[in-house]
Amino acid sequence: MEFESVNQYRVVLWTAPRCLSSVFERSVRELKDVKVIYEPHQQAYFYGPERNTDGNLRATDDINPSATYKAADEELLKSHMDCRFVFIKNHAYFVERDYERYATEPSLKHTFLIRHPAKSIVSLVKIRKKLSFDISPSVNGMQQLHDLFQIVSKHTGIVPVVIDADDLVRNPKN
Repeated sequence: MEFESVNQYRVVLWTAPRCLSSVFERSVRELKDVKVIYEPHQQAYFYGPERNTDGNLRATDDINPSATYKAADEELLKSHMDCRFVFIKNHAYFVERDYERYATEPSLKHTFLIRHPAKSIVSLVKIRKKLSFDISPSVNGMQQLHDLFQIVSKHTGIVPVVIDADDLVRNPKN
């Protein structure tokens, strides 16, 4: 995977479900000169031909043959000439099959957003019950987020920025 270089900064916010990442992402959308890419691998993970799960599929859901990991990566690869910054919000478990590919991409700056499991998992179980989705512990994304953090740290030699959602809520200006 090679990104075109157009003097763009590409920041990935890796997270797990219900960690307030959509709130964070929404605030980034208000910044000028930023292209936001929202969960580029979500469709491939849930509904594409290479999907990693059937847990969210209902009998009425169709598999989308164009929702591939390659297509998602192309969105990340392309130049966004109208902006200087690209902000990518993504769940770590969406790319679980290929952490190293993303961890070793030099144009990506990795950041992580975490939230205490007592808050995120309770919220996740509640919303998944409401939507009649799988609520098994393996789909909470915490282990995958930890694993990706370890791989990024190892490959970059840098401990990535980690933001605690509770700190962000308590003091959003810092």
